[in-house]
Amino acid sequence: MSSPLDILANVTCASAMASRPVPRTPVIIFATEPLSNACQILANASITSAPVFSQADHSFVGFLDCIDILQLIVKQREHDFLDPWLDKLLAHQNIMDTTAGQVAALSPDRQFDSVSEDTTLDVVCRMLIGNKNEARVRHRLPVTDGTGSFKGVVS
Repeated sequence: MSSPLDILANVTCASAMASRPVPRTPVIIFATEPLSNACQILANASITSAPVFSQADHSFVGFLDCIDILQLIVKQREHDFLDPWLDKLLAHQNIMDTTAGQVAALSPDRQFDSVSEDTTLDVVCRMLIGNKNEARVRHRLPVTDGTGSFKGVVS
């Protein structure tokens, strides 16, 4: 009898993404995008996060996640209880002047670790849960093709 991980070892990210009932165009938010526009992009796509791309550096800086945005909004009023990264972000500017790139780059545990299309889902599962030496748990991983182009997200 096969274990679930044995079954997932035979499924690649590319085949998992191709099996979606409705194919989705990957959503990318530019790092310079004002936070209000970035929120609208997430809402219009009915998603809770998207990778943030820096055109200046030609690289991804992280994910913009609804939880990060909620923390930013709620905790701005409770300035005494800010996480260090929020305190750093809000110390010198208004929340409305914040960009998607600033939030994604400062948010802890949002490192942009990607997987290739040919990565099997058992490997993805192990990456999502991390290991005993790694405190963080990932909720999603970007998928790239052989040229490094963003193809989608597995979660």
